[in-house]
Amino acid sequence: MRSYDIHVGRAYRGLIELGYLKQTRDGYYDRSGGKNGKASSRITRYSATDKLVGLFTEDEQLAFPAVIPAKHVGELVRVQVKMKNPDGTKVKTTVPTPVTGDVELMRWRLERINRGLSHHWYDLDMPDADIAALQDRLSDDVVNSRQLALHHRSLYRVFNDEDLTTGGRFYGGWWQGIPKEYRPYLCVNGKRMVEVDYSTMHPTILYAWVGEEMPEDSYSGVLPSGLLPDGVDPSEVRGSVKAAFNAMLNAERVLKGPPAGINLRGLELTWNQLSNAIIEFHKPISEHFYSGVGLKLQRIDSDIAEAVILDFIDSGDVILPIHDSFLVHHGWEGRLREKMAEAFGSLVGSLAQVKGTPGKQWEEKEPKWHQGNDEFGPIISTDIRDHSEWMNSGPERRLEAHRAIRQTKQS
Repeated sequence: MRSYDIHVGRAYRGLIELGYLKQTRDGYYDRSGGKNGKASSRITRYSATDKLVGLFTEDEQLAFPAVIPAKHVGELVRVQVKMKNPDGTKVKTTVPTPVTGDVELMRWRLERINRGLSHHWYDLDMPDADIAALQDRLSDDVVNSRQLALHHRSLYRVFNDEDLTTGGRFYGGWWQGIPKEYRPYLCVNGKRMVEVDYSTMHPTILYAWVGEEMPEDSYSGVLPSGLLPDGVDPSEVRGSVKAAFNAMLNAERVLKGPPAGINLRGLELTWNQLSNAIIEFHKPISEHFYSGVGLKLQRIDSDIAEAVILDFIDSGDVILPIHDSFLVHHGWEGRLREKMAEAFGSLVGSLAQVKGTPGKQWEEKEPKWHQGNDEFGPIISTDIRDHSEWMNSGPERRLEAHRAIRQTKQS
């Protein structure tokens, strides 16, 4: 602590005194435990002032995220369990990770994965103003305020029990925290990406366990026409049925009402009716509802994800995981589909359906250098000023900085 106060604390206080930093939120650590007897804390938050930012050129400011070293994620294999407070409420608590050969193997694989991820630069193919607007949207979120931190490029796994039989999904990548509608604008090394995910993954695993054939659509056909208002198509409520299905797998006891995020208003049916309809439609696997099996399924889908990620990383190619979906360079979509089906079949013993979502350029403000398409492909502007504007955009400046740093390290 003495060393920390001298080298970090003194520098921090000095930067504030000189007007380069401003503290935006006080932090604290309360050992008393308050009502629940548990220590509580809050991290101090601070930001750069205009005085500090003004020391850098505009080009340097655009390249900041690439210049900042990738965030060190700490423990690569973590265990978070639910523990009861004295008042009966449950909170997630991090406990020591067991020391086993399997854990060491997971850590070694994660080190390989993170090393591979560090070789590439991934960004959002959007105008700088739209990226700034996204940052404002994320930081202004009252429920889950967060930063668009492009230097968060390393992954770790989180399990939900000390035996590592539940959970195990990958976290830590900045791309996992952006709204879903922004994923099509993710790019790697300046090239657009495609997202491919497993279709009805958990139902497929459960039906494979019991050796029964799965319905063609596990969600749209659940509600009979008599339970839906006139004019409402079953496909329109598919999202609500899917959310309810997953909630029923994760719950360890029968739910008396719909979980947060499931809105039944306008459907003219109760939560009990929806729950019973799902159980009836999925009779062969009905024993798994309200059993808490969802976290065990996450362990399986995370092991499948690990196999897919390692295949790409070991080939020197980039792949970004988002639980049961993956983003790769658009030219690798066929290979990704193949590897996803292969990994699923190896660990589950049945076939899996996968579906892709293509990447695209930011369509609201298309770059001037790209002027639509004709029968021969993209029409490219011949005005050097249009190309110059694009080359000096945030994504291009960051890619250029990343490549320069990589070249320096290699030499």
